[in-house]
Amino acid sequence: MIKNLLLTALGTVALAASAQMNQAGDGYTLNNTDASSNCYLNCCTNGGVRTHGGNFDNSGIYLPSSGPFTLSTTESGAWNTSPAWFDLPTVVGEGASAQCSNLKSTEGIDMSSNSKITLTVNASGAGDFYVWLGSGGDWSPSSSTYDINDGSYGNIPCKHTFSGAGEETFTFDLNEIDATVWSSWSGKSSIESIGYASDAQGVTFEVISVLFGADAGSSDNDGDNGGDNGGDNGGDNGGDNGGDNGGESCTSVNDEGKATWYVNLEDTEHHLYTGLVRCSFQRDDIVGSKYGALDIGKLQEDDDAKYCGMCVEATGAAGTAIVQIVDECPDCWDRDANGNKLVGTNTKFGDIDLSPAAFNAVIGDESVGIDDFTWKEVSCPWSTPIDLIVEGSNQWYAKVIVSNHVNRIKNVEVQQDGSWFSLTRGTDNGWESSGVSMNEATKSFRITDIYDQTVTISGVDFSADPTNSKTTGTENFPACTITSTGELINSLDYVTVYPNPANTIITFVGIEDVKNIEIVNINGQVVTSNNFTNSISQASLDISNLPIGIYVAKMTGKSNAGTVTFVKK
Repeated sequence: MIKNLLLTALGTVALAASAQMNQAGDGYTLNNTDASSNCYLNCCTNGGVRTHGGNFDNSGIYLPSSGPFTLSTTESGAWNTSPAWFDLPTVVGEGASAQCSNLKSTEGIDMSSNSKITLTVNASGAGDFYVWLGSGGDWSPSSSTYDINDGSYGNIPCKHTFSGAGEETFTFDLNEIDATVWSSWSGKSSIESIGYASDAQGVTFEVISVLFGADAGSSDNDGDNGGDNGGDNGGDNGGDNGGDNGGESCTSVNDEGKATWYVNLEDTEHHLYTGLVRCSFQRDDIVGSKYGALDIGKLQEDDDAKYCGMCVEATGAAGTAIVQIVDECPDCWDRDANGNKLVGTNTKFGDIDLSPAAFNAVIGDESVGIDDFTWKEVSCPWSTPIDLIVEGSNQWYAKVIVSNHVNRIKNVEVQQDGSWFSLTRGTDNGWESSGVSMNEATKSFRITDIYDQTVTISGVDFSADPTNSKTTGTENFPACTITSTGELINSLDYVTVYPNPANTIITFVGIEDVKNIEIVNINGQVVTSNNFTNSISQASLDISNLPIGIYVAKMTGKSNAGTVTFVKK
């Protein structure tokens, strides 16, 4: 998802990064690193303080001249008098006309479809830390998850417990905490403020960053408000795992059946034939991976191969793995208790013929032959962009295959004369123009997943019959879930960097899977990069020549990606 960098400088027109709001308005990142990188002092009364309240020291504003946003507790147990509320800062205008403002004065964050928040907080000691979201109001918010106006809905407390001093990152899913309250609260479409509280005594909390909605990710350090408040690796309602994917909860498509195995892609004789896999994906993209052929009755449920590219979390005797559906299984018949085919009977469509790698991970050694297993639909475990494969096409006709998509595809459209026209998907997973008079040599395609999220691939040249060519886009869909396998979207987000802040040398740790690192400044410019030909566990980078500021290290692996932020001081 494309970001607009929102920039500010305290008392100047040269702006430093403070917050990021994505173009869709459903994701927002607040960086509280220090006063010089935050809009609070220039946008809002009392440095963004709406009301002191709670049990935090209310002698003044909470943003020091250097260091993160700081909340210091006084009496214990006093938080429930009211949270301390703060505006969310932003920037209005560009260049010399840019001014610090707040989301209360603009549109707010639309969290209707993305109900997560991720916080990084450093605590000086043990205690509970509470968070609420607000919408509306000039002092205290007129509507919030602390005191929703309709008393029958109660409130949504997000609580994280610190067992001792230290910095932790944790994610809350407000819909998961209380779906009834969240779905009924109109304020979720315009989040403008955030409230904090604690029932600890004499503890200081440094709020380093807060990510909202589509920008929020999962964490292994969950809130513990009576259960799982987002981030459970076994849940169905996870998020983007530290990246842009804070998409919808996954669909309820799930089944059980018999798992068998086949070697079409692994056998070099097979892959020479056309129609190798029913979903028309390219062999090099999937050979050797965990893939499978879904029962033809399920795959062609509506004669349109709509489950092509779907990833499932499959669980059997040997364990759990993510398997991508790339083919159909025409002979996955119903079977008796001994696994024998009931030829002529096929009313149960949960069987999947697995690749060797998938079968070994889910069922066990291939000598087992066949066994029972269960599966449920999840997002695919990668964050690399979507691919568009052109099939038998020319300037006046289009047929394309969408591959490498994180979520299942619902619709593909082509643009002609400034308007979008839907393509029709066939049994081979090809999206074909029908009844559309086309003549433009360069075409754009808009791809929509089953959660109504869109990705556009532009500039595909059809003038030279680009059959079998592949165009890689610039993004993928936000993930709909976290899985219990550990195969997570943006899985490179476990990489850490130290010291942070730093002024000369930083070291990246946990980069065994990293192929490339790009260092990006607040203007979105790549200031340096490094490629790794061999797998190494850590690498150091000289940043002494970089200007003071906030930087993002964008890391890319073979099938995953991630980011880590650091500060040059």
